[in-house]
Amino acid sequence: MPEKEIGWDEKGCIEQLQKGNKDALAPLVEFYRKRAYNIALGFVRNPEDALEMSQLAFIKVYRSIRHFDGQRAFFPWFYQILRNTCFNFLQKKKKLKEESLEEADSSGSESLFTISRTPEEDFRIGEQRRLLAEAIQQLKPKEREILLMQHFHQMSYSEIAESLGIPIGTVMSRLYQARSALREYLERHYPSGLKHVM
Repeated sequence: MPEKEIGWDEKGCIEQLQKGNKDALAPLVEFYRKRAYNIALGFVRNPEDALEMSQLAFIKVYRSIRHFDGQRAFFPWFYQILRNTCFNFLQKKKKLKEESLEEADSSGSESLFTISRTPEEDFRIGEQRRLLAEAIQQLKPKEREILLMQHFHQMSYSEIAESLGIPIGTVMSRLYQARSALREYLERHYPSGLKHVM
């Protein structure tokens, strides 16, 4: 979850956008652009494509903001737009076979590891990230997505539930299944290489 900034008025920006004030889009973009880029990168696995998809998602927000219910949380609605934009892109480009997560922003993956203090530990942790990224690619799409949402993008259970249109109980169940599947894969393929992950 991004930290709230002093003076940040998300609801006010949305209300201004719905009234036709184009300038109100800039604060939304500034606040969510890094998070949107990292999410898109998790789907499309390419920095240039991720930047394009996140920018396109903001354009779609502007075009459809009048249909947004201001009583609801903005980010889950935005996530659905970004997710669909990435899926459509992957289908058109026939990139359904996903590549490595190595280029993902390290800030999102730090939560899975102990930050190192020496070059040797840095190397070891870098190798762990690489192996973990490979393992995540072997999961089912629903398992992979929900792990990325919770661990890499720090989305709350309620945000995930609203974004995917499922009950919170289902979110918890899917997360448990995804973690179990990932742990089983790691234990089977890397019995001694990833002791401290998940």
